[in-house]
Amino acid sequence: MATEAGDAGAMGAELEHRRFTRPEVTEAEPNGMPLLSEAVAGEVHQLLEASEAAARAIRDRAIADAQSVRAQLAHEAEQTRREVATRAQQEIAAVVGDSLRRLTEKAAIVDRNLDELRAEATTLASNLNQLGVGGAPPELPPSQPELSDDERRGRLIALTMAVNGAEREETARYLRENLDLEDVETLLDTVYR
Repeated sequence: MATEAGDAGAMGAELEHRRFTRPEVTEAEPNGMPLLSEAVAGEVHQLLEASEAAARAIRDRAIADAQSVRAQLAHEAEQTRREVATRAQQEIAAVVGDSLRRLTEKAAIVDRNLDELRAEATTLASNLNQLGVGGAPPELPPSQPELSDDERRGRLIALTMAVNGAEREETARYLRENLDLEDVETLLDTVYR
């Protein structure tokens, strides 16, 4: 037991000695601190260079990946735009084609109706000639002269006042005071009959 305790103490002292023992340094800085060996400095320098090279490689790879993704997205967007434009053109062509077909059918119906009307007019003219009724077409009544804005407004006011029960004299007075009319009496003759 004493031997074991002595052995443990000896091992502890040896471990303690190893833990706090520094390797022999032949040179020291002016402040008394030991210099790193050139081998350790070289390894640290190599590690820094390797780290920088790895960082550059990672950055370059990220840039290349981003450019590749951007190019792929631009290609997909252009392809989608073309597909949408093609689909829209096809739909427009279908609608226009359908409208054109319907218009053609309606035009054919109108042409048939015109042909029927021409045939009926020809038959009617022939029948009238056989009966001896032919001649010039009946005269249409003469067209009314075109009214000015004040005359149209005056006629509308006079008609409204007459419908509401106003006497002719009251309507005439109102029209003379509020509108610039040449012939109020003639206008009132068309309303008060």
